[in-house]
Amino acid sequence: MYMPNSPAGTLPFFKYHGLGNDFVVIDALAQPALLKRNWHKIASQLCNRQFGVGADELLLICKAAKPHDVTMRVFNADGTDGGMCGNGIRCIAKHMVERHAFARETLHVGVFDVGARSIRIVKKSRAFVAAEVDMGEPLLSPSRVPCSLSLVNTSHDNQPAVVDAALPAALRKQLGDAARHVSAMTCVSMGNPHAVLWCKEPTRELVAAAGPVLQRSPHFPQSVNVHVACVTSRTRALMWTYERGSGVTLACGTGACAVLVAGVVANKLVHTAAVQVPGGPLRVRWDKAINHVFKQGPAAFVFAGTYAPR
Repeated sequence: MYMPNSPAGTLPFFKYHGLGNDFVVIDALAQPALLKRNWHKIASQLCNRQFGVGADELLLICKAAKPHDVTMRVFNADGTDGGMCGNGIRCIAKHMVERHAFARETLHVGVFDVGARSIRIVKKSRAFVAAEVDMGEPLLSPSRVPCSLSLVNTSHDNQPAVVDAALPAALRKQLGDAARHVSAMTCVSMGNPHAVLWCKEPTRELVAAAGPVLQRSPHFPQSVNVHVACVTSRTRALMWTYERGSGVTLACGTGACAVLVAGVVANKLVHTAAVQVPGGPLRVRWDKAINHVFKQGPAAFVFAGTYAPR
């Protein structure tokens, strides 16, 4: 496997992106000593776009016990733990194919603090083209998102859920002018919490205004990834994202899954749809037979280098 030449005291890294959602990847598979580093601190340095490499998240790859092939840990740009990352895990699949000669069709990844995820690798002439990720089961129960909006009188499959719900008056007041663009909200967990705000026209400006307000709200004890979204047909949705710990991003894989689920339970979308993020389209489907969501999209290598942590 090619690794950048790394002078003493420096870290070799790889830069990837999935539809513009960009990552610094640290490969600790052959360097287990790296796991002893303070990754919360290093992530905030590396992801800084002015004084570091620049990224939405840092992804740490390390050895895993069977049946997993590798373990992935996600750190947000501010150094906090990120949980699951749908675009990032596709980049891990590309990295394993191109840097570790991973040849099987399915890669099994243990995601730190989330659980197992399986990735079906799509190749053409042995070259990586895309990856379809089993994103697992969507969670709609307020206690599992988590959010404390359980008093909202909505349900899904006869269970409490925040589905296509009117925003509470206090939250609308905090949103200010942005509130008039939002018709309803649906909350979903895809291994991390999401709030989907339905609107007529999702824009960067709207999500930049709404995101920080919801992330500071006591209704979301673990903060929340915020999306503004609309449907253009029963098979297509548009969205912008304000990620927890990272801010506005060009793509969010778990967020695209949350938008599809939110659209289905609110009777806006069918179970398979194209979800258009600013960086491009993702194909998302919710297999109700097994209650798992699947997401397919590309991943791109950008460059490799070394970094000297401060």
